[in-house]
Amino acid sequence: MLDMLARRSDQTYVVGPHIMLWARAFTQRADVTAEFTQVLDSFGPLPQAAITLSLLERDDVMVIALRNTSAVPRAGLRVGSRAPVPFAASGKAFLSHFSDREIEDRFEDSFPSPITKQAVQDTDKLIAQVRRCRVEGYAVEDEEVVDGHVSLASTVLDFNNEPIAAVSLTFTTHTQESEDREANIAAVKRLAEETSLRLGANFGQ
Repeated sequence: MLDMLARRSDQTYVVGPHIMLWARAFTQRADVTAEFTQVLDSFGPLPQAAITLSLLERDDVMVIALRNTSAVPRAGLRVGSRAPVPFAASGKAFLSHFSDREIEDRFEDSFPSPITKQAVQDTDKLIAQVRRCRVEGYAVEDEEVVDGHVSLASTVLDFNNEPIAAVSLTFTTHTQESEDREANIAAVKRLAEETSLRLGANFGQ
């Protein structure tokens, strides 16, 4: 039963709970995309990187908005593209809001097969990366999804201060080496924070 419709006592029908949940999810996705776009448009000079906004979808992160993909044409980034949570910078950023035990339980039965030789290959190493993200406020993906590409990511919070999306900057390894890494870290954190504030997040809590 999908609970698409609910029957009333007078034998008429109203919209069921699943449709309401889908509608709410669609609205949230539209809101975060719109606010992210507004932040990008007012941000000023952007890093020489592909800039993406992703959602957590079960065991993957999925891109729902992007900008500057010409900066890394071989990365294959597009709306709808996915990557396993443990390997993507945005996935690690999402996991930073989970406890170590929750991460262990999540991957207890199966850990995804590595995409590249650099990809993290077990839960213990993944948790070590996530712990660093919790402290520093951003996650790193170093050639774990596509060879020759690195990413930085930070989460977007909603009005409940819960993670709703993640902003990522993706560079070629050559570009990353030639740019100011600290400036890029500051940029991804600022993009995520400004989008969060537009969604009602309260960083004073």
